[in-house]
Amino acid sequence: MAGIGFTLRNLTRQDNVVGIVQGYLYATFVTSGPWLFTILALASLNLVAQRFVDHGALSVFRLVVIYNFSFSLILSAPVTIIVTRYLADSIFGRDTRDAPGLFVGGLTLTLLVQAPLVVWFYGFFVDLAMPERLAAMWNYCLVTSLWMAAVFLTALKDYRTISVAFLTGMGVSFASATLLVPHFGVTGLLMGFNGGLAIILFVLIARILAEYPGPVRRPFAFLPYFREYWMLAVTAFLANTALWVDKWIMWFAPEGEVLAGGMVFYPHYDSAMFMAYTSILPALAMFVMHVETAFFTAYQRYFRDIDNHCTMERIRRNHRELVATLVGGLRNIMALQGAVAITLVLLSPRIFEALGLNFTMIHIYRFGVLGSFFQVTLLSLSTVLAYFDLRTSNLVLHSFYLSASITLTLVTLSMGFPYYGLGYLLAGGFGLVAGYLILFARLADLPYLTFVGNNPSVR
Repeated sequence: MAGIGFTLRNLTRQDNVVGIVQGYLYATFVTSGPWLFTILALASLNLVAQRFVDHGALSVFRLVVIYNFSFSLILSAPVTIIVTRYLADSIFGRDTRDAPGLFVGGLTLTLLVQAPLVVWFYGFFVDLAMPERLAAMWNYCLVTSLWMAAVFLTALKDYRTISVAFLTGMGVSFASATLLVPHFGVTGLLMGFNGGLAIILFVLIARILAEYPGPVRRPFAFLPYFREYWMLAVTAFLANTALWVDKWIMWFAPEGEVLAGGMVFYPHYDSAMFMAYTSILPALAMFVMHVETAFFTAYQRYFRDIDNHCTMERIRRNHRELVATLVGGLRNIMALQGAVAITLVLLSPRIFEALGLNFTMIHIYRFGVLGSFFQVTLLSLSTVLAYFDLRTSNLVLHSFYLSASITLTLVTLSMGFPYYGLGYLLAGGFGLVAGYLILFARLADLPYLTFVGNNPSVR
């Protein structure tokens, strides 16, 4: 599944600055396309729509997108991670005939499971006009479908098509929403936004089916994986919940608001945290292009030599090289993300002034930037745990991180406005420490894990 990282890494090895810039830009779209599209679209459409709709209508549009982004990500996670595992096994076994059916089956299951909740929420719970309800439901389906399509993206090597799809979608979204909002208000905003999402989704589906041609066969062949890999499904649910739980809690702060008869939110906290999350884009790109590829090369060497019946001395040497490669990669991520975080914290007054943002939320933004530094490293550690199939360790890690995020956010909420966002920061710090302790404790015993701990024949 790390295939596209090697292709992008080759771009950065060209003897010019253009190749490096291209590599990082393409990696950004591959790793963060749906999220980047959402942030840029919300920002640009907000500027356009201010002339035609009032603040309340704009808030409804943003809330629909945020709610759909949040809950579709979490509720889709158990299915998408199982589909990811099945696809990875198929690629490893050099038999991807089930891939078209896998995509169709995974998407069908994801949409069917979530449909009752979406219909109840937008059809009966919130107070929206009927066109707005229908547009919101369509938006939810499109975002959910993008999560499933994203499973297949990193296995592809066609980074240009992926990037062009997102850029085209952004353009279509902006243009269509600009044309529709003067006549249809919030419905026009949602329809324009949905048009861009639909373009992205259809292009990605076409590229996936071109990469994996053939009939749709055995669409639900992945279902037995839920029994064997149930811990993966639970971990994915917990990990994605941990990304959002502090926002949910802060929606109920005294400064929170309620719109459309039941949609709670805290605009200052949400805006500050979304801005803070953009700080991790360089680190995510670096992980895909350099850290994961270098680690994967050492990882393959370690297991390939074992398959070839190498000596114990060779195994130990490969073990040391694997750990050294991982430590070096994580150090580079922390150095890059640390530099970005410190720069943004120091420049935050100028950033807020340039963007015309409310300075009362600047401390939330600073806490968010520093917390993102911890979180992106934690996610890298979790990915490495997944490489070694350490499902129990990953489950423990994300259970701890989620518990810490809930507890510390509640504590800092009770402490008052000056501490908003500190819970997210502290939870990320504690989660990172726990991740390092868990990962490197298991890596120290890697030869034992290889021959005994992860060996089905001796379990």
